[in-house]
Amino acid sequence: MRASLAFLLALSLALAGCFGAVSETETPVDPASLAPEVPSLALLLEGLPCVESPDTAGTTENFLLAKHLLKEDYGGTTHGEMDIVEDIRGVHALQARWQEGGFDVLNLDNPAAPVWVGNLSDPTPKVLDVKVSTDGATALLGHLGMITIVDVRNLSAPKTIGEYRFPAMYNGIQAHMLYFYPIGGIDRVFVASQQNYGVWIFNLVGAPDARALEHVTTYMPLANGPLGPHDIWVGKDPILQKPVLWIANGFAGWLAADVSDPANPKHLGGMVNADPHQSYTHTIQSTVIDGRRLVATIAEVGQDALKIYDATNLLAPVLVGTWVDDLTNPLAMQHNLQIVGDRLYVAHYERGVFVFNLTKMPAALPLLGTLQIDPVGHYGISNNLGQTAVGYLAGGGVGGVWDVVLHRGTMYVSLIDDGLHVVGDGCLATGNPLHTSTG
Repeated sequence: MRASLAFLLALSLALAGCFGAVSETETPVDPASLAPEVPSLALLLEGLPCVESPDTAGTTENFLLAKHLLKEDYGGTTHGEMDIVEDIRGVHALQARWQEGGFDVLNLDNPAAPVWVGNLSDPTPKVLDVKVSTDGATALLGHLGMITIVDVRNLSAPKTIGEYRFPAMYNGIQAHMLYFYPIGGIDRVFVASQQNYGVWIFNLVGAPDARALEHVTTYMPLANGPLGPHDIWVGKDPILQKPVLWIANGFAGWLAADVSDPANPKHLGGMVNADPHQSYTHTIQSTVIDGRRLVATIAEVGQDALKIYDATNLLAPVLVGTWVDDLTNPLAMQHNLQIVGDRLYVAHYERGVFVFNLTKMPAALPLLGTLQIDPVGHYGISNNLGQTAVGYLAGGGVGGVWDVVLHRGTMYVSLIDDGLHVVGDGCLATGNPLHTSTG
């Protein structure tokens, strides 16, 4: 694994901000008291190799399933997005109840033995996203037309304390994806509308027991085409040394904006869908590897493909790599992605999680016909868990892998109909805070 000094410093500062006091109402958990009979994850993974292989017929040997927590073990509900918070209370995952509403809380102090500690039972169904504030006191749930505000200082008993409802004039608007990022000492909340209403930017204000969302501005309304923007990610760009908002803009490609002043975002560049893989841009992240700014996007609907751009010049990005798992089934849906160091993790509904080495991306002007890139690892799931895009579009729902999150070198895979998989990766260091995703 390689990571730039800027990346390491930024991540260490971000993690440091998560360890402040939350509330006296929450007592730190002794990991040994949770499941003392279960060995530590590091012991279970001892000797797990780090290999790179393009053979993705099964699971590559660098991955090992350490624990499968069945959905029946904690409520029997469907799950989707997931966020992980680490502070004086320990390590906890909030896993959204996609169809039923609310979320489940799992203690991950011993990753090999996740423990369900509580849940929020919320009557509002279709939880599109869940994110936790940087102080660990507040969770936001994204819904159709509204955002639920939850006090999570006591993770065993979260409670709803408010909501934000979008004005009725914005018909069909969603809080489809949420992202917290502190700017100027204030938690800013970026919300993707998944309609032609742009990205909404809020301040999180008020005491932890009376939090509210204060609308600051809306970026790029009426410039997104149908069903965009879908997802966002914000990070400090190592080249510009400024916070940049990255937008997966549906059928209109992707955008980037300087949000140093959240009230006045400045357009930096982006890319329209100009390649053969005409599809719905779903998720986006960026990183800098060996001086090159790389942007990764995946698609969910259409001719779905992972795409890697060299965006060192944001005004003239170059597509340098594409990948489709099965060219005979280009409608198979990908979903979320995470970048950790120089490794890219892609969640795929039907097939599990694929890994790519970002140091192996082609040059900025690849030769004709050399755009296809290969994964270097794969964590497979049972075939009966997946759901094809054709079935999904026909109203048959969707199953399989929704989200992948990495925390301290451990991979957590959220499955819609199959609970949670805790997976060791021999190419990451168990317990290392730098091997943590930020998406």
